[in-house]
Amino acid sequence: MAELVLDSLEIKGFRAFDQLTVERLGRVNLIVGKNNVGKTALLEAVRMYARQDLLERITDAAHLRATEAAEETTEGGPVWGNLTDAELRTQYETFRHLFHGHPSARDLPVEFKIGPMGQSEGVLCVGFAEKKSGKVGAVGPHFRIQIGGEREASEKKRYYYLKQGANGAPSDSSPALFVPHDGLGEQEARRMWNDVFLEGKKEVVVEALRTVEPNVQDVDWVSAPQMRLSFHGAEALADLSETGKRLPFVEVESQKRPLPLESMGEGMSRLLSIGIALANAEDGLLLVDEIENGLHYSTQPDLWRLIFETAARLNVQVFAATHSMDCIRAFQHAADEHPNEGMLVSLRRKREAKEEIVAVLADEADLETVVSTGIEVR
Repeated sequence: MAELVLDSLEIKGFRAFDQLTVERLGRVNLIVGKNNVGKTALLEAVRMYARQDLLERITDAAHLRATEAAEETTEGGPVWGNLTDAELRTQYETFRHLFHGHPSARDLPVEFKIGPMGQSEGVLCVGFAEKKSGKVGAVGPHFRIQIGGEREASEKKRYYYLKQGANGAPSDSSPALFVPHDGLGEQEARRMWNDVFLEGKKEVVVEALRTVEPNVQDVDWVSAPQMRLSFHGAEALADLSETGKRLPFVEVESQKRPLPLESMGEGMSRLLSIGIALANAEDGLLLVDEIENGLHYSTQPDLWRLIFETAARLNVQVFAATHSMDCIRAFQHAADEHPNEGMLVSLRRKREAKEEIVAVLADEADLETVVSTGIEVR
């Protein structure tokens, strides 16, 4: 088995997690648990760890007000400055949701860490603090983005900066693709489809669609109104009201003309999102929230088989969340066929400490017992 992006996971101080440890991870991981135990937060943590560019969006989200100081740099990266104490508190409010317990500006400094268990290198650390004196120093062995401040007593300025060390999280070349509970947006799906087509991975998407409609032969996008598109010799005229809008059409064996995908039901749209993201996630991560949405339970075993097989072939590590027992059963059947590849991660609150969330693991050897005995997993 090729090396995984994460063979274990430790999260400290991020969203729902004061401290969460997941001692083992597989190639395909299903995250389960009751409402409000952090299933989506775990996906977000993994995505943030793997996608360095997401860290830049943290500062974008903060709407930091750039001044002349924005062009200055420190040893660690760009600087934003000229924020008053009141502005500091205001900007911090946009960061609060990232930190466990939503600490106020009076509680600074705060930080969270995400990475493999028991390692000092390759750990993502995000902090918000005020640096009252001295210069921005080296980060050390961690990959690190630190949002902080440096006081100039005479002018009462705050300087905000990003910095990262030489050793760190996976490179930007490792994709981390996220499919939310309602699927990919139209623009993102079209952009990702271009990559699928150019890299010759269309069959992954076709196979995903076949889990609901076995007679699917092909899929493609119409890119202009009144455009005649050919699928293996069959032609269809797309009458689109919005100039330049592209929509997916599907060729089905029993139909003379390709059908608009949106006419084939919610399940097909869901599978399109998953298939496109899976095909694009080669040598990286695929993250899917509420993977069962829109899918009849009878189609889910075939979907999981496709995910296991494609993930192994393209070297993708998969993290998916669900609250459906049918989805867990389907996952269990596929995991049985792929030994040492699947892991169920059940998030639970401790009975004696409800604020503390722990992870209980089940591999394919344990999954049959979990499913047959109805042990609580949600």
